[in-house]
Amino acid sequence: MALFIDSIHRRIPRRLFIVKNTYQTLLLRGAKISRKNKEVIIDLHDFKYNLRLAGSDFEVFNHIILQDELKFVIKYASQLKKSALQIIDCGANIGLATLAIKKSFPKAKIISVEPESSNYIQLCKNISDNNLSDVVAIEAGVWYKKTTLVPDLEFRDKSNWAFALKEAGDREANGIPVDSLSNIAATVGWSNVDLLKIDIEGSEFEIFRNVDKWQAIFDTVKIISVEVHEEKGSASEIEEILIQNGFQLMHSGELLIGLRI
Repeated sequence: MALFIDSIHRRIPRRLFIVKNTYQTLLLRGAKISRKNKEVIIDLHDFKYNLRLAGSDFEVFNHIILQDELKFVIKYASQLKKSALQIIDCGANIGLATLAIKKSFPKAKIISVEPESSNYIQLCKNISDNNLSDVVAIEAGVWYKKTTLVPDLEFRDKSNWAFALKEAGDREANGIPVDSLSNIAATVGWSNVDLLKIDIEGSEFEIFRNVDKWQAIFDTVKIISVEVHEEKGSASEIEEILIQNGFQLMHSGELLIGLRI
């Protein structure tokens, strides 16, 4: 079995394993690894992760699953002592944060929002292959109002995990639908959100600058996790908005976490 996995490993571009010991870590954790077409399927602790060989899926997997990026978010969410948390995962990418949260809170209800079409397909596959209940996937972006935006092709390294949006110029077309958090919550009949995870490649500044447009939902949030992309603004701007709205702040790696519990 080890030889079989090792042969798979040799065929996977080394750049995809951004941490030197990722491969050994998977083996030590008892992972089963297989390859199908242009994907690697990792079975780890009763969850299946479908990762594309091309793009940034392995980087995202390393951050969220192997490095347990959301551990403090999950820790504080457990203090809410609520069996069926209502969670919105903004910038769900291929669903790894959704899976990590669902693993810790099997009864959680999650809306996973992702605008990039190939990521969205992979998100749906990861939801389906893990038979996740109470998870709704929405192919859209998050903004402060319902409109359309266009891809920002100059943002970061232009890979799957850096899919950013911007307002369209006069000559730009083929927009991507975006909507406010109030409208997104309303699609499943929610009037409150317990945990809000935001990783939307710079669009976080626009939704916080216009927080009054979704204030009714914002006022219900107990825990908020934001990855701040300072190419689009200063983290202090978002920190000040959170403090003004009664959140206590902490930092964990690249995450700004606001607590109102």
